[in-house]
Amino acid sequence: LQAAVLYILQLLYPMSPSSLFPEFLMTKCQYAQLQEYVRLLDSWCVWNTSSRRFFLGAAHLNCGEPHKAVDCFLQGVHGVGNEDFLLNKLLQPTDQELPHLPVLYLVKVLRLLEQFEVPELVISLASSAIGMAQADDPNIPMLWSKVFKYHLELGHNNKAYAAMTANPDHTRRKDCLRQFIVVLCERSQLQTLVEFPYVGLHDEVVYIIESRARSVDLTAHNYYDLLYAFHIYRGSYRKAGSTMYEYGLRLGRELPGVKSLQKQAKCYLAAINTLRLVDPKYAWIVKPVKVETATEEGRVSPKRDYNGDNRLPHKKQQVEILELTELEKEYMLVLARLHLIQKDPDPAHATGPPLSAEETVALLVQAGLFDNAVSVSQAFRLSLVPVFEGLASKCVRLTLNGPDVQKAGGKKEGFDWLGANDIPFTHTSKPITAADQAWQLLQAYLE
Repeated sequence: LQAAVLYILQLLYPMSPSSLFPEFLMTKCQYAQLQEYVRLLDSWCVWNTSSRRFFLGAAHLNCGEPHKAVDCFLQGVHGVGNEDFLLNKLLQPTDQELPHLPVLYLVKVLRLLEQFEVPELVISLASSAIGMAQADDPNIPMLWSKVFKYHLELGHNNKAYAAMTANPDHTRRKDCLRQFIVVLCERSQLQTLVEFPYVGLHDEVVYIIESRARSVDLTAHNYYDLLYAFHIYRGSYRKAGSTMYEYGLRLGRELPGVKSLQKQAKCYLAAINTLRLVDPKYAWIVKPVKVETATEEGRVSPKRDYNGDNRLPHKKQQVEILELTELEKEYMLVLARLHLIQKDPDPAHATGPPLSAEETVALLVQAGLFDNAVSVSQAFRLSLVPVFEGLASKCVRLTLNGPDVQKAGGKKEGFDWLGANDIPFTHTSKPITAADQAWQLLQAYLE
């Protein structure tokens, strides 16, 4: 019994390598007693001072005094390699980690602080660890990531950007950049996001925003406008035009409705205006076109043909050059479709795939929008015969039936479509009927 008591006293004695008693107090959450124990020993005991600083810091942290805790943790960093508890129980370093013990200790403390949601102190401690670290310390990228994360969380955008660019690890820097872009987008801080210089990160920023724009639902987030603003801010007008064209193309394919068509027209117009700012010989954009293959049609094996022989690999994508004049034609078709909807609000006009030039002209003629029909026909070099035949037919109908033919809603048929066209003004003393105006319109076209 005497030997057992002596052994226990040796373990509990402060001037020994063991820190068993303060460990016991900490594991049993006796934080007030732990603080008193450290206070009693500080005035005379020189053993395990760094370990006691750690225990006191943990006690302050759990008692709601995180600032005092950080001060204690930093005071304990200098003896981390000389005390049994810190070296063999808290850190347990590998041979490769032995040269970096102070930073390894602060990393452990950092993870402890993160559990108590004190981001300002995490930033402070991580910055202290970076200042202590050697140039080849493997913990430096992680520490910069922590500084970035919590600055961003607190809304310190400039400091978050500085921490991101200071990170020496390319992969972590790219992850931080992606998070930086997404968070600022969610906070609607788009101007702030665009105006950062992104030195050495420009291509990665474009790639991240493009990937987000192409992967998210168009109705949820609009990364195309952000990418357009990013290119415009840097004077990359052709890239800005390409961005708006791609956005308009997706709107036409994925979102039916009048609002989608209106937005598509604005996108095409923005693309046209930006390309007009470029040297004419560079006023073109690249349009990706998906190539249909037998595999995509689902009729054959992706690896073998109908006879079972190995298939040669197919190209998934080809590149088509879209010049400014062709973009203006596409804009004209969308605008014509909007005019059709304005003339006849039939939901069928706002749904379905994009109309060809021939289909657009036929619908315009049917609706009596002859000015638009002539413009589209001339732009696409189509025959004007269908336009003249449609107008002549309406002229004859008005001449035979007069201007008083009523349509549904009580509106006169003649003035219903004549008002949508630019009819030449003629001085005459007699009243001009709807039929006269129709014939004048036909005459103006023929001249």
